[in-house]
Amino acid sequence: MLFLQTVTVNRKLQTVYFVNAIPFNEIWPMKTDTRTVVSLAYEMLMEDGEVIDQISEEAPFRFIFGINQIFPALEAELKGLEAGQKFDIVLPPEVTYGVYDPQLVQLLAKTLFDQAPEGSLEVGSSLPMVDGEGQTIFGVITEVNDQTVNMDFNHPLAGQRVRFRGKVVAVRPATAVELDLGKVRD
Repeated sequence: MLFLQTVTVNRKLQTVYFVNAIPFNEIWPMKTDTRTVVSLAYEMLMEDGEVIDQISEEAPFRFIFGINQIFPALEAELKGLEAGQKFDIVLPPEVTYGVYDPQLVQLLAKTLFDQAPEGSLEVGSSLPMVDGEGQTIFGVITEVNDQTVNMDFNHPLAGQRVRFRGKVVAVRPATAVELDLGKVRD
């Protein structure tokens, strides 16, 4: 790795490259911004404080900033942070998993589930279904009776404010290969 150092040579300032000098990012720490790889350790919590997800510093979540790999509103709040900085961000449902939509609760004929595995028609079970456009969507069974099955196709966190509390573990430039692939390489 090359490092920068400014020296005077023949009464002119020149930038020369040295090994084992001060690393460039220690002089000007890199900030989270477009085309950077960001590593985060965080907890994701519901409004009531229940931890939904937890990512450690030892195995951080890594993503390329600026290419829609996380919620855009979360990315906007993280922009400009440096490695070591902590964050505590609360996002409304409109910018995360959506508002709860009662129209996504459907009453379905129980005969649609004739091929379902034994025991799968229980309240709280999540089942894959295919919508009118051929897309697989998941619904949670909320009620079962002799003729019908009530399913909720809202995301389980729809209508919830979500809190992200954590720390930026590292920031580095994304490589050309990573930008082409759209994913972080090890």
